[in-house]
Amino acid sequence: MKKSKTTEEIINEIITLYSQGEFGKVINIVDENLEVDNSDLLTKKIYSFSLLRTGNIFEAEYIIDKALEGNPEDSELLNAMGYIQIMKGNKTPALNYLLDADYYSQGETKERIKSNLKLFSEYPDINTLKSIVKPKDFLILSLPKVKKKLLKMPNFKLPTISSKIMAILGVIALTFGVIYLVLSNLLNKTNTKDIVSENISRIELESATKLVEPKPILTNDIRLSEKEISSIFNEIRILLSKDRSSNKARFLANYLLNSNASTEVKSKVEVLKTFMEEPDINLDWQPIYEEVSSKPTIYDGVYVSWRGKVVNAVKQPNYTEFTFLIYGDNESIVKGFIKGVAKEFLDGYIGQNIRVIGKITVSKDIVLEVKRVVGN
Repeated sequence: MKKSKTTEEIINEIITLYSQGEFGKVINIVDENLEVDNSDLLTKKIYSFSLLRTGNIFEAEYIIDKALEGNPEDSELLNAMGYIQIMKGNKTPALNYLLDADYYSQGETKERIKSNLKLFSEYPDINTLKSIVKPKDFLILSLPKVKKKLLKMPNFKLPTISSKIMAILGVIALTFGVIYLVLSNLLNKTNTKDIVSENISRIELESATKLVEPKPILTNDIRLSEKEISSIFNEIRILLSKDRSSNKARFLANYLLNSNASTEVKSKVEVLKTFMEEPDINLDWQPIYEEVSSKPTIYDGVYVSWRGKVVNAVKQPNYTEFTFLIYGDNESIVKGFIKGVAKEFLDGYIGQNIRVIGKITVSKDIVLEVKRVVGN
């Protein structure tokens, strides 16, 4: 008969899983073994923050709001509520929660909350702020160290080793050390681009993983089979193992996150997204304007390299807003237009035909965040 785990063992397990980014597993374990309403504050935090990391904002808000009733000065809960309000597009409540969190916090937590507050001055538009804020960067959760049961070692004395034997062992150890350094140097010189990153390779779908979400979610427009989900997930891993700045990996991650893939799969996709880096001038893949305008959600955070013209530019204190006319095969064909924002480097390009590298962000509007101008 399988022995049931104690509450302490379950809490230790979800602490470890949360630290490893296994948010879907945390949710499943708590759902199967604990009553959240009757759980301690740490469990409520781990569970609700796991929900936030997998995109379940409304259930997390309910739990955090109830937890704040008994812990109104908890800076981590207040900071999380600030994040939730940002995601809901409510600027003033979000700012108020963060100001309270800053007031009650201390030490490193206070510094991180101040960094979160700083974003409000850098991105005064709530929709822009919503598009750049990521739960992995914004949420703060200090976890205790997992208590491990120590094995009682038998009491015995080590045998006495003569100085001659010690000298021989020292020479052997030194020899192996030199061999190791030589081999390491040779291996580091080989091309590792096609070798799967050790960290990324650990993020995989176990055979027992539920791939398809059984309950239909209204926001899931993309319906995939288990085979398709598994194939796309593995393609993301391979792309990122070769190039952390892969633009196609960004798109495929969004594709799965907006599909009927299970919570477990989506939580692992979120972990894979933490490995992603901003691409340079050369994109491995990019969508065309017609694709972005037809289904913008799955292109949120994806980069494009488009030719067009900057018109209707309006300078703001820290950035420039403009309309970007997007060309087709030649300048006489305009495919469409998109709202653009950029730092103050567009002065010499207004009214000119240029090519830009930019990131698509989606809130109420589709916005092109220009990263750099690369020529005509």
